[in-house]
Amino acid sequence: MDDEIRHPLAHARNERGWPQEELARRIRQAAKRRGLRSGTRGSRVSKWETGRATPDEDESQPLIAEVLGIDYAAGAHLGWPHWLPGQDRPLPLGPHNAVPSLREALMSSLDRRSFIAYTSGSLAVLAYQWAATEPGRFARFAAPGEADAEMLDWLEATGTQLIRLATERRHRTRHLLGAHLTTVTEFISESRYTPAAGQRLHTLAASLSQAIAWQHFDERRHASAGRFWHAALHNAHTAHQRDLGAGVLSDLAYQLLWLGDARAAADILEHAIPRTQHPTARSLLHLRQARALAALNEGGLCRRALTAAEKALDTPSYDPAPAWCSWKKALRVPIPADRGPGRPWRPGTPPPVPIDPDLPSADIRIGCARCSTLGQELDSQLDALSKHGIPRDKIFSEKISTRVRVRPRFEEALRTAREVKAHAPHCRVIFTVYEMKRLGRDAAELTALADHLTAHGLVLEMLAGPLPGIYDPTGPGKLLFAFFAAMAETERENISKSTLEGLDTAARKGKHGGRPPVITDDMLHTVLRRRALGESVEQIQPDLIIPTGKRKGQSPSVASIYTGRSPNTPSARHTPKPSSRPTPTSPPSRPAKSPGPASLSLTERHSDYRELLVASP
Repeated sequence: MDDEIRHPLAHARNERGWPQEELARRIRQAAKRRGLRSGTRGSRVSKWETGRATPDEDESQPLIAEVLGIDYAAGAHLGWPHWLPGQDRPLPLGPHNAVPSLREALMSSLDRRSFIAYTSGSLAVLAYQWAATEPGRFARFAAPGEADAEMLDWLEATGTQLIRLATERRHRTRHLLGAHLTTVTEFISESRYTPAAGQRLHTLAASLSQAIAWQHFDERRHASAGRFWHAALHNAHTAHQRDLGAGVLSDLAYQLLWLGDARAAADILEHAIPRTQHPTARSLLHLRQARALAALNEGGLCRRALTAAEKALDTPSYDPAPAWCSWKKALRVPIPADRGPGRPWRPGTPPPVPIDPDLPSADIRIGCARCSTLGQELDSQLDALSKHGIPRDKIFSEKISTRVRVRPRFEEALRTAREVKAHAPHCRVIFTVYEMKRLGRDAAELTALADHLTAHGLVLEMLAGPLPGIYDPTGPGKLLFAFFAAMAETERENISKSTLEGLDTAARKGKHGGRPPVITDDMLHTVLRRRALGESVEQIQPDLIIPTGKRKGQSPSVASIYTGRSPNTPSARHTPKPSSRPTPTSPPSRPAKSPGPASLSLTERHSDYRELLVASP
């Protein structure tokens, strides 16, 4: 951390190379020119600089401004010592400093030469205050209806439009943004409003200050940009806008990183990230933190920040991202199987060697066949590839779904094609598949694969489907490939949806997949009859034989006898026991018009038998 930042009067005096006595002498001379008498001495200047005394507003402060060459009338409303150009200490966070920070920033844009930037240590302290301090209450309140709602709506609509145009038409909106921020500042300081209206005003002031700061940053006016970001942070904090404040701190950190102070940038982001609420905003802060840590050569912390940025970006959120980071979205980039975190670095494919035009050229085809499940057959694809002139030892086949990220035989086919191209650059190496869906059903993955083949000098060929023949990576060919890749992805989604609908329809009709029930109707009859004779389930179990299924010829377990049922039938163990145990000769009573046993389904009869079985002794 930096030491305590010196008083702005001392900074302005040292900047000119004046000792305290010299400043006092010049103040006395200025008073004499005005026909006044001043008894200012070096000891009095020392008290002003240490805060033990304050120069009076009517005489001493105008004389100091004259000596330093400052327009006192333009900055007198800021109060002592905030109108001095050497002020380099950020104002403490709080509602009472929101307006002074705005006026200070607006004044700083008038004079580029005498303005001093904040130090990195003071900005780190400000970031800590922002993270540790809860916003205070608004200084001004009003009864409902007292604020000019129409004026407030106009200020917000105009400010939003100016912020949107700030990047496209920078030179035309520079003065408009400053004038609009001045109007908002006066509205905040001179009007009375409800807390809700005050929150809208301070949010608008913060957004305008942030836009102006970026304009000054692009013009390399870093000190003035820091002032406006400082004002934006104050107003975002007053408006209880945590994510907007985090974005402002991120901008300050970006500026420090640009100026070469990566350590201060990392410190600021360390304070800002824990209080950031939206995952997209938190992801951007982690990304900028990783950049600062990379500049500090802290590889482990940098990778941790990048992982946190990726995790935050993948976190779902029902709220829209803040406007200052709404552009940040996930980008799907396929990673080769042999690359990734924790793997050693290896050089990429070398650039192709210039081909000698005198060498004979030939087509070399590498085939690839795939189906999704073990029950499907590859014979039709293998036959088609063989008829196309591809030897069986050059065809790589596997039974694996495209949802699996790593497909060993497919990766081997790609590696073989690259190796053949590297050893025979004068030949055309063609990667052949039966149809596009054999490569994959994800549009982004298919497009990336086609670009990968083109980048390595390979040619893609499809024998069937909507795009048979050689794939043309330029012009209409690329457009058609992207279209049919999207259609393949849609087809997979439709297949999955239709399958789920079919399963749901079958379930509503009482048809469920899985193994057939182990306990049959005859078994339950036998168990009930022998239980009535006093035998236990353990004695009956060895005599029961399963008639069908994988366990055909074996005896069911005791648990299956008690709880054997279809998947949708409630378990007998959860059926409440009746108060009196029925006997086999007196089964449970049924409704008068219930259907006969022959019309009952197997599941219903099992349920009745099971109740008797559980209730019997």
